[in-house]
Amino acid sequence: MRRFALLLIWIAVVAPASIEPGRDERSSNKEKKTSDAAERSHCPRLLPPTGGTYNCFVDRYGTHTCSAACWPGLEFQSPSQPLICTAADGVWTPTDRFPNCIRESTAAGTCPALLAPVYGGYSCRMGSDGVKTCSGSCADGYEFDAPTTSLTCDPNVGTWTPTDQFPNCRPSTRARRSSQVATQCEPIPPPMSGSYSCMLDHLGRMTCNPTCMDGFEFEAPPAAEYVCADGAWSPPGPYPNCVFAGQKCEKIPPPVWGSYHCQTDHTGTERCYPACMQGYEFESPAAAEYVCINGQFSPPGPYPNCRKSEGE
Repeated sequence: MRRFALLLIWIAVVAPASIEPGRDERSSNKEKKTSDAAERSHCPRLLPPTGGTYNCFVDRYGTHTCSAACWPGLEFQSPSQPLICTAADGVWTPTDRFPNCIRESTAAGTCPALLAPVYGGYSCRMGSDGVKTCSGSCADGYEFDAPTTSLTCDPNVGTWTPTDQFPNCRPSTRARRSSQVATQCEPIPPPMSGSYSCMLDHLGRMTCNPTCMDGFEFEAPPAAEYVCADGAWSPPGPYPNCVFAGQKCEKIPPPVWGSYHCQTDHTGTERCYPACMQGYEFESPAAAEYVCINGQFSPPGPYPNCRKSEGE
């Protein structure tokens, strides 16, 4: 009887441990399978939106969910939504990039910049309802060649009425009859993001001065005045363009075995692009562009260095 009782105890306690794998072993095998699946698939690295950043969350199944945000003063140029990548397939959905960010002042629903009339200028005022009204004027001795001299824009609509530009100015009837204005100069085009105004003195001499829009400044000093004499301008022009007067960004050093170039668009936004020498490639992916926003580049840099291409 005693032997029978000992046999039952052995079956209940010892046998299960020898038949089933331990719980720790099962857990280890499960973790190993999850790790192997993660190694077999990889979610490509995302680029941040121009003028913004993003952050991601990874759940216990290896699914990446990333959301983007714009820097202060900027907004997405198109609706942004979270991007999702599963460890099973390594593909981002619904797309593999975020929309870029643009300045709020240039987004849809605002009033586009106006060009000054040739041989004239304009001034604007903002009503209490936010509607912007701009009135054009001609230099002395000139008059508009069309009747529309006042333009209105509701920022909620974003279009000028009744037209999107001022008529140009031409010598007035009195000036055309005067021998003092016998020789005219071809108008100098207005500076980018700016305008100019001109004045005709009693001798028939035309003097013009360029100006920049609010928030912009000349990229190079203009002449004190531009004078038309004997059918030619002195100095000859063109006027220097205007650039955004915000904080300038400190240049990012060029990559090792590479270089970069920058350009500034009509809004004054500076964009830089790195490149490697022939026969070289980036050590890690470079951003599509590096944009100067509020005195800092986005992304901040530095540029990735270059190394000899494989097979070179």
